[in-house]
Amino acid sequence: MSSTLFDVPEEMLEFGGNEWYPVGRFEFAIREVYVNDLGSDEEGEPYNGYASTEGKEVSLRLTDFVPLNGEPEPPSTEVGMFLRICLEDDGIDYLEVDPTDKDHKNLAKGKRRLVALARALGEVPSSDFVDALCNGGYNSKAVGAEFQEWKMGDRKGGFPKKFFAASSF
Repeated sequence: MSSTLFDVPEEMLEFGGNEWYPVGRFEFAIREVYVNDLGSDEEGEPYNGYASTEGKEVSLRLTDFVPLNGEPEPPSTEVGMFLRICLEDDGIDYLEVDPTDKDHKNLAKGKRRLVALARALGEVPSSDFVDALCNGGYNSKAVGAEFQEWKMGDRKGGFPKKFFAASSF
């Protein structure tokens, strides 16, 4: 079998997404859910805020952003972001961790996010809720959040500061 050659115009060889990220109040849909193992940095150390590289997190892909209070429109309905919530770190899970734990900072934040997300979806924070979330039981469900901007050097983005029940869809 011979090889088939193909090409694209030079102007299509620059990659990178747009710089839009949510800041302010938005409603959105939970589109997809992934459960991942915790990773490590290039030296094999835990990422900042994690106690170890052993554990799990759920990653929610959020899309269909609807701006509230005159916030800027996203460039398309397909633009999205990922929200990562730590479920387990260093042999401790979200049920066991104290929500103010400083040694397991991201796990403690994960517990707080799970409670806030459950309440915003009209659910009781429970292991059944987390199981359903991880298994896609809330895919296409709408929720709202107030996003705050973060900056680190020349990088910036947005993170959910507070969740609330969605009303517009």
